[in-house]
Amino acid sequence: MKTSRMVLLLVFCCAVAIAAGACGTIEETTTTTGADATTTLAPTTTAAPETTTTTEAPATTTTTVAPAPGPVAQDKVVKGTWSWDIDSDTDGSSPGADLWWRQASSTERYLVPKNDAEFALLSGETFESLDLADLQAATYSTDPLSASDVGAVIDAGSIVAVHTTEGAYAKLLVTGFQPLEDPPRLKYYIVFSYVLYE
Repeated sequence: MKTSRMVLLLVFCCAVAIAAGACGTIEETTTTTGADATTTLAPTTTAAPETTTTTEAPATTTTTVAPAPGPVAQDKVVKGTWSWDIDSDTDGSSPGADLWWRQASSTERYLVPKNDAEFALLSGETFESLDLADLQAATYSTDPLSASDVGAVIDAGSIVAVHTTEGAYAKLLVTGFQPLEDPPRLKYYIVFSYVLYE
């Protein structure tokens, strides 16, 4: 009788514990000593096996290739009455000179091609956007380009393409002029920003 009560009490306790989530299953153990049989109920817990999933993202490599650097623009001042060899960047009259900054008078001046060099006056493009293909496609002439006070076709901001005496191409941006003080002459020096494509 005593044993039955004890078993019932244990079953009741385990039922409460199972409801609370503390017990998993109940294992029954019977021990016999002499005439009395004792039954002990012990809770056992079965844990679910632990699972770990690792997902590794594939490695990504990005390579950026910089464009090949092109020719860099340079500045040039050509004095009045002087010639300029663009290929070698030398001043003075020579068989390789490409242009002559002619001063016909204090008001009349011209950019004159020399020694088989040719000019093309370009418009509708920016100096930076013009490349070698644009220069090669231009229509060239051996006609002088006027920068005179009357009838000028070039002024600050004008772009001139040059097919040089050595067969290279150059683009010239007229950035301005400088005066000669004695005797006073306006636009005596012509100033370029230029790129030579060799």
